Amino acid sequence: MIEHHIQTDILLRLAKAEKLRFSELKPKDIESNLFMYHLHQLQARKMVEKEGGAYQLSNDGLSYIDGFSFNSLKPRKAPKVICILAIRNPTGHWLLARRKYQPYIGKHMFVSGKRHLGESPEAHARRELHEKLNFEVALTQRGLADVRIYRGQALITHVTAHVYTGQTINDELPLSTHQFDYMWFDPKQDLPLLAGTREIMDKIETDDNNFLLSLDVSDD
Repeated sequence: MIEHHIQTDILLRLAKAEKLRFSELKPKDIESNLFMYHLHQLQARKMVEKEGGAYQLSNDGLSYIDGFSFNSLKPRKAPKVICILAIRNPTGHWLLARRKYQPYIGKHMFVSGKRHLGESPEAHARRELHEKLNFEVALTQRGLADVRIYRGQALITHVTAHVYTGQTINDELPLSTHQFDYMWFDPKQDLPLLAGTREIMDKIETDDNNFLLSLDVSDD
């Protein structure tokens, strides 16, 4: 994140032009050496590049501006894109992960993970299946779940999740990690579930593929 107002101003000026020469880029009320220092800082961070005697946003700079709010002059907060792996064993129990870290420490949830930039939904799900579980399971994309979790009036988490289902051939559990312990969950059990987990289970049970679930849920 860019904090200094001079660097933010440079990026904003370059966001409104293909290229700018130094004389076009520098405000008249800023001393040249100070301005050049901050311009060099952006170049060192590979946000700005010089080409043919003029300055322009680099690819990293373009990516930064693409997620930038021109109202707050800060990177725009956006929902996280994740995948949810709703895996069952032969007896119909769900594979859940107990969180060992905040937020929601101690809560049980579906196995999930954040999507990498440029990754397709299918490649994302396969990667999470391998990295988190090391399972060989056929996955079926079932739908999308947009989940907003609140504590009181505060929004703690907002995720848009591609939901996949699959079934294992046995009851073997993944090994515990520093982040998660795993268990098979009978829906009749009473466990502290992450808000929204039960609703996603019910949606999978009652809907065909391509469902769209939108949830505002409380973690209080």
